[in-house]
Amino acid sequence: MAPPVTLLDLARELGLSKSTVSEALQESSRVAPATRERVREAAARLGYTTNRAARSLRRSSTGALGLYIPQGLRSSVHFYMEFAFGVADEAAAQGYDLTLFASSPERAASHGFQVDGAIIVDVLGDDLGARRLVRTDIPIVSAGRPVDEFAERIAADVSIDHAAGARRILDAMASSGAGRPALITSGPEFQPTWVVDVERAYTAWCAEHGIPEAQLSVTIAPAEHELRTAVERALALPGLGGIVCAEQGLAGRCIGLLEQLGRAPGRDLQLASLAGDPTTELPDARIWAMDLRPREFGAEAVRLLLDVIAAPALRGSHRTHAAELVAAGAPSRG
Repeated sequence: MAPPVTLLDLARELGLSKSTVSEALQESSRVAPATRERVREAAARLGYTTNRAARSLRRSSTGALGLYIPQGLRSSVHFYMEFAFGVADEAAAQGYDLTLFASSPERAASHGFQVDGAIIVDVLGDDLGARRLVRTDIPIVSAGRPVDEFAERIAADVSIDHAAGARRILDAMASSGAGRPALITSGPEFQPTWVVDVERAYTAWCAEHGIPEAQLSVTIAPAEHELRTAVERALALPGLGGIVCAEQGLAGRCIGLLEQLGRAPGRDLQLASLAGDPTTELPDARIWAMDLRPREFGAEAVRLLLDVIAAPALRGSHRTHAAELVAAGAPSRG
């Protein structure tokens, strides 16, 4: 008896990714109608039948994917909640359950990571939970450029070009007539690779334009008095024309502080967010913002992970998730 036709067999026959074939069979609107019809015809011709239980037994699958978000970030920044929703929605669309690794690293290690693959996002090299996870033989996809300590153990990564985003905003602010920009970012206790990339891009941009750089550090989710101190220090800089905030939500919080200090954001001072918050920043016409599209980012991470699980030859893949610049003053905002 010939072995049953698998989803991977269909993908190879059609020259498509496994995730695209799966979406087509589920009538997903993300797949073009013509492609969905090609997949259905090939499935009928080859005798493919959907049987998740049988497929799981053949490949020793758990039918679940894992997601690891550093504990300190799970409730502090809106981005990670939206990212997790994107992962959950795409996992469900692909026929998988999702496990959030929320227990202590020691407990998770003792019980084992019972998943087919996992996604990690913005983990640092000293994160014990991430260290235990990447030491397993589970395929791991990093959302965001992995730190050097994990690079050799990561199967693939999908990242946002934060350096390019920072340059786009700095160029846009300069073109609108803004003077010297100050950068507010997280301090040394939270330095994922994207923050490092932003700081390097800012330093390089300032050097290229002959502008003295001014980097101000705050903690992740700073208290009001801490952020106010950073804003006051920025306002004291000679020739200040704008404030660029790296972390999500900080620019939105700066609006009220600047007004209290007698400055009008968007009129006599430019303000920008490199990770626009969908509630407080993306709709505000006074703020230049990068829309990181976190739900779509989470979905892309799932699709890459499933591609790597289905085709180990794809290990080492690097994909880029596109962010969008939302211009200050754009009439379509909000």
